[in-house]
Amino acid sequence: MLRAILNKPMPLVFVYGTLKKGFPNHKLLGKDSKFIGTDTMLGALYFLGHRAFPYAFVSTPWFRSATDSRIHGEVYDIDTETVRKLDDLEGHPNHYVRIETKTDKGHNVHVYTASLWTYEHASWMEQIPRGNYDAC
Repeated sequence: MLRAILNKPMPLVFVYGTLKKGFPNHKLLGKDSKFIGTDTMLGALYFLGHRAFPYAFVSTPWFRSATDSRIHGEVYDIDTETVRKLDDLEGHPNHYVRIETKTDKGHNVHVYTASLWTYEHASWMEQIPRGNYDAC
């Protein structure tokens, strides 16, 4: 069952950090990825242990953000080869975990969120203001 979830095709992805337009990892989305639009979701962005890149804590049935904060990001339609590239970049399922959720505009998306191991081993946490990596 877990294997099927980990390998499930991912038609839409929500990106909130270095994969957004104008940031260094955006090129990994490739020319065949289609930009759907900007969107938000309930949760919070943090730097954990360093300020190199953000970690999302997305509100889900098993994790609720302590505030009503929103994560700002972009939604893309991607192919399975891009899924593999993103999984490699994000260290899925050990560093970041790819989960399914819904955005505020109603898109069913996958998003990479911090793994429990990452959260538990962080030397410090700093919340990113307004859930917007662009503001850093």
